[in-house]
Amino acid sequence: VRDVPIIQLEAVANKVVLTGFNVNRGNCKSAKLGGIYPLPLTFKFGDGVKLFAHTCKVKEVVLMTSQGTFTYSFR
Repeated sequence: VRDVPIIQLEAVANKVVLTGFNVNRGNCKSAKLGGIYPLPLTFKFGDGVKLFAHTCKVKEVVLMTSQGTFTYSFR
């Protein structure tokens, strides 16, 4: 059984809209949000969703939001 990388996304603003994301600069096509959530997704402070990256070793996640674009790198 292979472990599936899970990234927990949580809002730290009173209202933020997730408009897009990519994992490993678009090279992880299997990355999906947990559940059936179409984009855009609106979150209140403390709300969140899980991002599952099946078959990928996550090195970088880019989140496009109403507050800007944010890049997170992992070793």
